[in-house]
Amino acid sequence: MSREIVWIPKLVALRVHAEQLRRHGGEDGMLNERILDSALARARTMVGYLPGAPLEELAASMAVAIAKGHAFVDGNKRTACVVSLMFLRLNGIEISASEDDLAAVFEDIAAGRMLESGLAQWFAENTLPPEW
Repeated sequence: MSREIVWIPKLVALRVHAEQLRRHGGEDGMLNERILDSALARARTMVGYLPGAPLEELAASMAVAIAKGHAFVDGNKRTACVVSLMFLRLNGIEISASEDDLAAVFEDIAAGRMLESGLAQWFAENTLPPEW
């Protein structure tokens, strides 16, 4: 029996972004709200085409779309990281990587040195399995 997937609402993603700017600095502002909407919907769409897709793939899909889509003036990578980790946690998967490792991975995503499939694999290798 599988659990229903818990999704990240747009309001939560916006609050995550605001908190990342508060903690780490950066210019506030939204460049394109539709990009954020699309990024958050991307994983749901993926489930429609690939039922049973691993949670790590869904998280990677959202993360890459947020990090590379640039919906925000600043803080796209940080928001992508926190939203994807929150998604995994809400769905029973805990990350087991350092903040430095996370920062390096999301720099690689933004720079095009790591693809979505690579991030999904990295999540799978650096998370603890779900407890259900």
